[in-house]
Amino acid sequence: MQHTLASLTLTFLLILQPAFAITKSPGCGKTLTPGTKTGGTGFSNNLTITSNGLKRSYLLHLPENYAPTRPHGLIFSFHGRGESGEYQEKLSKFSNGNVNPHMLAVYPDGVEKQWQGDPAATTDDVTFTLDMLDQISKQYCMDLEKVYASGKSNGGGFAANILACDPVASAKIAAFAGFAGAYYQNPGGNCDPPTVPIKCNPGRKPVPIFEVHGSADGVIAYNGGSRRNRCLPTLPHFMTEWAKRNGLGSQNSSTVLDSGRVVKYDSTIRPSTADTKTARPSTTSKTASSTQASPICPAANGTTWTTSEKTKFQVLCGYDTTASYYGRPIYDLRSFSKCIAACEDDDDCGHVAYNGVCYLKRGSKGLKKIGSDVNRVAIKLG
Repeated sequence: MQHTLASLTLTFLLILQPAFAITKSPGCGKTLTPGTKTGGTGFSNNLTITSNGLKRSYLLHLPENYAPTRPHGLIFSFHGRGESGEYQEKLSKFSNGNVNPHMLAVYPDGVEKQWQGDPAATTDDVTFTLDMLDQISKQYCMDLEKVYASGKSNGGGFAANILACDPVASAKIAAFAGFAGAYYQNPGGNCDPPTVPIKCNPGRKPVPIFEVHGSADGVIAYNGGSRRNRCLPTLPHFMTEWAKRNGLGSQNSSTVLDSGRVVKYDSTIRPSTADTKTARPSTTSKTASSTQASPICPAANGTTWTTSEKTKFQVLCGYDTTASYYGRPIYDLRSFSKCIAACEDDDDCGHVAYNGVCYLKRGSKGLKKIGSDVNRVAIKLG
């Protein structure tokens, strides 16, 4: 049975990304080798690479206006199980100049027409993807801050679950998208789609995720379930876990589009009006509430900060720790309360350090006085 997006009622779920500066790849300035093709669908270049001892193949689309001195973005587009890179090029339309006028596009072929994450897959396709990125960036002019990964079905599961959750790949790829994605989990027991644990260890936060799915999909069901001895989560559960992992909580806003045939669910980092208020910690219990104001130092020093989801943090002004942060520093969370929120739903996070940039840390070892209220720490209490 095939599943196509066009014939289904679609549900969109979106987590937005911060902006990045341009980082030129080593291939900038290199002229195209003789015989290299540019243009639309059917004019992509057949390339090969050896990855993990296997000779792998992929199609590389170069836009007609490709310029060796101008950094271009790049889109990886992974086919569904049983399909091919050639089929994915036609399906995705990323080689169509009217859809994608400036970016490079890559259509790889999976070993045995499947990708890592499928129950039957045995290859390391994360390494394959990073090897392709390295090969392409050395020969062609790319903006390394504008690399994206997308895919359909098994390819969507590989992009928005396997690659996005990989600590290395998630730090090199700016955003991820799944279309009718197959997000297989292996719970080791009964399959409960709304609660099945989803293992994920991204190398940065937030990780922008976009997912499109049909509520009538008869192959990869929107509501999940047991399939091929694995467990598919419900789409709301899968995306809510991403929202929580990104520090956005479990709430979202919905918008009905296309006369009710499409619903968009959006979890986005937004400015908080609470950050402009003055903190008023209680003088009796020394407890503050994140629904009232962001903790302001030095007044908030020693208070217990309770979030809207009832998670408690001890706030210390003028402190830092020697504990190492994980992932990347989060530059776009321009308030202490947003930094705390990023830690709240992250099981790995034990405390945060904030000095205008948010750092997520596991332990609270090495607590030390800095002597400046610019440095703030919030330790998760429960």
